[in-house]
Amino acid sequence: MILLPRILKNANPVIALVSQAILFGAVHAFPLLRASSATPIIVAWVFVYPALAGLFLGYISYHYNSILPSWYIHWGGNFLAAILAVLAPSLTW
Repeated sequence: MILLPRILKNANPVIALVSQAILFGAVHAFPLLRASSATPIIVAWVFVYPALAGLFLGYISYHYNSILPSWYIHWGGNFLAAILAVLAPSLTW
């Protein structure tokens, strides 16, 4: 838990979780703002999805009082995305 404990010192858990989730989404969407081909819909999607994931991961960190479970879940999601990105061209739907 890196940011969440600092926010929790000054805010209740709901505000702390939502605040860190918004920051998590913003950090993931910010690089797209500089991409010339990024449409507002894509930027919004790349903000909302990580923000929701950040809310979930923040809750897990808060509940278990450790960042490790969230790191493992985040790693698993990134690993799955990488595998799907490699396999996607060969998949037939």
